[in-house]
Amino acid sequence: LYRGWRIETAPIGAWKSGALYVTAVRFTNQSDRAQDIDLQELRGRWLAATAQHGRVLAAGTDAAVTTVYLVCDRPFEACK
Repeated sequence: LYRGWRIETAPIGAWKSGALYVTAVRFTNQSDRAQDIDLQELRGRWLAATAQHGRVLAAGTDAAVTTVYLVCDRPFEACK
């Protein structure tokens, strides 16, 4: 789902509003370095994306996790 560095992703929630689907995806940094979230590196056909935090700290810290919200006109599996 994300290119460029060691990140574990997992959908944690989804909902539909009208014709759009929103999926919340947990991003967990697996690297020993802090990383900025670059939404241009997302794989898939998303209409919109936003990150709760723009940076995650090194693996093992409380701040190594953030949530990214993805919007698509189809369910998550069809857009990724």
